[in-house]
Amino acid sequence: FLHKAASFVTTAPMRVLDAARPIHIHQPMATRQLPAVLHHLHSSLRTAAQTSSSCTNAAHAVISGTRPGQHMRMHATSAAVSAHASGHAGTGFLLTLERTVGATSGADTDLVTTGAFGAQVFPDLPAATTWANLWKSMGSSAATSQDEDKGSDVAPDSLKVITVAANLRSMQEIEQRMVAATTAGPSGRPADALLLVTGSHPLRTLPGSRRLLPTSLATLELASQLKARGVIPAATQLWAVANPNNEQGAGLAAEKVARGASVLLTQPPLDAGAFEAWLRDADRRGLGRQARLVVGHPWFTSASNAAFWGALAGCVRNRALATLVTRLSAAEAGGKGSVDALCAELNAGLAKKALGEWSGVVGGMHVMPLSGKARKGVVAALQPGGALHEARLAGGR
Repeated sequence: FLHKAASFVTTAPMRVLDAARPIHIHQPMATRQLPAVLHHLHSSLRTAAQTSSSCTNAAHAVISGTRPGQHMRMHATSAAVSAHASGHAGTGFLLTLERTVGATSGADTDLVTTGAFGAQVFPDLPAATTWANLWKSMGSSAATSQDEDKGSDVAPDSLKVITVAANLRSMQEIEQRMVAATTAGPSGRPADALLLVTGSHPLRTLPGSRRLLPTSLATLELASQLKARGVIPAATQLWAVANPNNEQGAGLAAEKVARGASVLLTQPPLDAGAFEAWLRDADRRGLGRQARLVVGHPWFTSASNAAFWGALAGCVRNRALATLVTRLSAAEAGGKGSVDALCAELNAGLAKKALGEWSGVVGGMHVMPLSGKARKGVVAALQPGGALHEARLAGGR
């Protein structure tokens, strides 16, 4: 399949929208149109039905972190994190929220109206994140668009962050989405930041796909050049993601920072040992002084919820994840009160570490409640005495 697709692919410079002075990105990529077979799939999937509400709000998956046992003073990097949100995003602790989109759009209103979040991130999801859902979506006649204008309810003192995923898109399509996101729409509010990710489309798991399709490194480089040329506002922040559960060291994260990323959202720290090793390397490289590292918080609610996050973070065979799922399953066997107590312990513990022993390197927390139960739990946790109240105060909210 990939050998046939490769005949449609070229390594060639791409002319961007600024016709006066073209910008060239030398990166293996599709030409102005995707390879025919991929383009057909791409078009079908973009108009296909969305996955279930949990998949819809989660597949963007960017998100969590952990760190070594000693404290390290966090060096202020705040020009990197913008003074737009009345200083809240630029100083202190940054508490951010993963917004609901598509079929679940608006389900997070109670969270938004708390005013607790210094930034709100809108995901850019493929119609399917697994092979099974890919085939289902291709056979569906339903259509749901995520291209609606997002963020009309984002308060002026909170950053609006729009995700642009590479997935199966050409570089030209990616550029067009960057320009659209940073241009005022019906809500009158352009994005303050772009979260640039490779994406979780199942076709990207095929061998050789990274040589055929753009990655977040290429899109970060493109966005930095677009800012320099004035194609998108120079003040636009560039955000990226990291997965300490799987990445061997923080080298990839350092490459993203070198290409312009000022904020890194991490996947949830499902493997604390791997995450802390990654965080030590990030600290050794000085990443906490060059960018803001924001720990992803999945807000656990059950064993299946933890297993779902493991699949999204690519660590289904991870021993630490297996141990976590086993603990939650055992608690579920003891009844609702037992599992709720364990989830409360896990959720509070992660928030405490982000504000405590990891605080020398970590400068924020990205909360990603997938279900109605999780969203209600987060609302309660933001109140005085709740697990997230200290984080809210640390962010000046």
